[in-house]
Amino acid sequence: MTRAALLPSPGDPFVLLHFYHYFCTVWQDEVDMLYICINSDIELDIVTKLIDQLKHPKVKVIFTPQTLGHGKAISLMLELCDQDSVVLMEDDSIVFKKGEVAKQFEDIENNTHVFTGSPRMSCPPDIAENLKKEFNLDYSGFGDKGPNFWPCFFYISTPLLKSTTRWFGASEMGDTFVKTSIELRRKARKSFATSGKQKTIKEIPQYHCSPDDEQNREANRSIFDGKCGYMHFGSLSSGIENTLLDTNGIPLKERTKPGMSSVKMRIPQSDQERSELTRRVMWWNEAYLLHQNTFGEFGEAYGYAIENVIKTCGLSWGEINNMRKMYMEVIHG
Repeated sequence: MTRAALLPSPGDPFVLLHFYHYFCTVWQDEVDMLYICINSDIELDIVTKLIDQLKHPKVKVIFTPQTLGHGKAISLMLELCDQDSVVLMEDDSIVFKKGEVAKQFEDIENNTHVFTGSPRMSCPPDIAENLKKEFNLDYSGFGDKGPNFWPCFFYISTPLLKSTTRWFGASEMGDTFVKTSIELRRKARKSFATSGKQKTIKEIPQYHCSPDDEQNREANRSIFDGKCGYMHFGSLSSGIENTLLDTNGIPLKERTKPGMSSVKMRIPQSDQERSELTRRVMWWNEAYLLHQNTFGEFGEAYGYAIENVIKTCGLSWGEINNMRKMYMEVIHG
């Protein structure tokens, strides 16, 4: 049985190479191919240098010079994929323990589970309530609960995913992958009814970082449960579109386009918003430090942009370094 990972990327080169670093050092032997769809109108010189960094016998890069959105990028990669099973991932995530990816794929290959994913809400309350009744779901308990699945750390056979309508983007039913999640739940139920086999849908934690992670650490839950081997940082890829600005206040993704206007940075209005922004800055900086000399002047602009967020929003390196220590204790043990 062959395995593939599908990774959409909206073009932040540092965030993508941070993901790629862990692929190369931790789990490259657990898949046969990593498809990366870079869909971005960021300056072509950056894309050229980025693709050069991604040269690997198990990596296939697809580039489109316009933003497709997460759903269309998944669809494009799936069309090219000829492996037996796939895992969907996001570029602001990492797998840092060997065997995590292989373990989930084995359940799919052994027909133990129909598919494996992390539940989330991401749809209007009325739809969530109707689906709760349709599938007899329980939304109680800690964390994000709902009828849908994250399009990250989602494992499934390729033919089953291809058998959907392949509308992986947002729709009137909810956020990215919501429509597909509902389709797959219905397909799984029909499979149970016709085959008589009691294969189940396996739910796994998303291990999504949160502004509440200091409290989660004290409670030994979420990322700090002692079992975490992968992590989803969340909301890093859009930084170059709205938060990471050049010296003229223009988002880094737009900085070479003519006629672009400056953007006013949003200042955190609560302790939770401050913690959320501190977390994002910490991960942006972590990714930046891995390849700070790779992208020339763009790299210098990225470093400036990080410092600018800290100064403008009144963050501190002390808070950032304390947060980094908290997460690195999980990643490095």
